[in-house]
Amino acid sequence: YKKKFINERRIAAPSKILHFFNTPLDINGSQIRRAVINALSCKDAVQSVTILPQKQPDAKFSTGLLEMKSVDLAAKAILLLNHMQLESSRSEFPFLMKLCFSKWSKMQQKSGDSTALIFNTTSRNTPWLFHRYELELVSTVKYKVSRVTRATDEDVTWTLWDTRDLVTEAIDPEAENPVDAQYGSSGVSGTLPEPADRAAGTAG
Repeated sequence: YKKKFINERRIAAPSKILHFFNTPLDINGSQIRRAVINALSCKDAVQSVTILPQKQPDAKFSTGLLEMKSVDLAAKAILLLNHMQLESSRSEFPFLMKLCFSKWSKMQQKSGDSTALIFNTTSRNTPWLFHRYELELVSTVKYKVSRVTRATDEDVTWTLWDTRDLVTEAIDPEAENPVDAQYGSSGVSGTLPEPADRAAGTAG
């Protein structure tokens, strides 16, 4: 039983990237970001929001990743916002958003390919964890980006990565918060974003 629990419920080491799930299908990045920065009283706490594709065509909730400014802020977000209620236009009942540390420790736009988002995890020597994380190899996953929005809110720039299929998942751009349509001098929005190298911006 213990071995099965460890394999199925793997404990992730603290990371500045958080995984959120059990959120409405019509969720937008601005809604999640605003809830986080308000709870933490930190305008630049969230560097980016990634909305991930649905694993099943009949999925009843959405999932994604929050790239925080630091591991400390990520931990505070879990303490303050886990099971936070989120309203949905598709349901009379609120969703209880769940947060946890992601296994991914770094994310960046793929060099030379503006439509690909790369997530990496590096091995760590963490003998205090139940699983043998220090023995794992570095792993990588790539998501196809369907839309990228770089928004500026109160002089703070953040990025929304949307990897959902714009056709099959019927994303409604009109449902977004107005902040998603506010851009800085280098702001970009569209289904085919301009090439950009975010490595420098996501490191640290």
